[in-house]
Amino acid sequence: MSDSGGEHERTLAFAEIALGQIKALRQTAVPRNYEVWYTYATGYNPSLNQTVNELLAQNGTLSDTDLETIYANYISSSRFGEKIDHVGVRVMDEIDQVMAMIDAAAGSASNYSESLSNVSDKLVNTKDRDGLRAIVESLVATANEMKVNNEQLEQRLNASKEEITQLQENLAVVRTESLTDPLTGLSNRKHFDERLTQAIEEAAERSEALSLIITTPGATSPATRCCAWSPCR
Repeated sequence: MSDSGGEHERTLAFAEIALGQIKALRQTAVPRNYEVWYTYATGYNPSLNQTVNELLAQNGTLSDTDLETIYANYISSSRFGEKIDHVGVRVMDEIDQVMAMIDAAAGSASNYSESLSNVSDKLVNTKDRDGLRAIVESLVATANEMKVNNEQLEQRLNASKEEITQLQENLAVVRTESLTDPLTGLSNRKHFDERLTQAIEEAAERSEALSLIITTPGATSPATRCCAWSPCR
């Protein structure tokens, strides 16, 4: 209970600082501005604090544009969602284009089969040399057309493969960005939560106990807390 009370008081102090900054600079008390100043008050994002301090030193205040830029660069988690959505749209476009090419190729193959069937019928009924030559020339033209279509399809499929591979790499980069701190490059809380959930699930599958050790650096020696978790039997 005492820890809960301490957390309550601490977060209220951050909230008061955030609101105090908004009042002092006569800014609108919208959620975006409050979140910027609350994050600033916590000191959890040194890059944000440095940017804010530099702008305050230069201009004495933060404009709406400044706040919007700071929010977009340091806080807004939606930017990862937007990147993922953008990649997803591009993947779907590639798939649609490939499917259209495959449909066209299937249509060409069907026409080619029909042409072969017609040629077969004509060969049975044609006896003169000129007629046979016309049939062969028609068959060669149809075969060349089919060859060109297949080459175009192959080129398009290869291009799509490269594009989708690049998009997969982009998704991997976005995921890495979402799981690491932009300043230090270290794993963030989201990554910790995902790995902890994974560890719990693996321990449950194996019916094994799981221990979590949290070390907090102190002035002279680290303070360590250990908690154990056991799967339900």
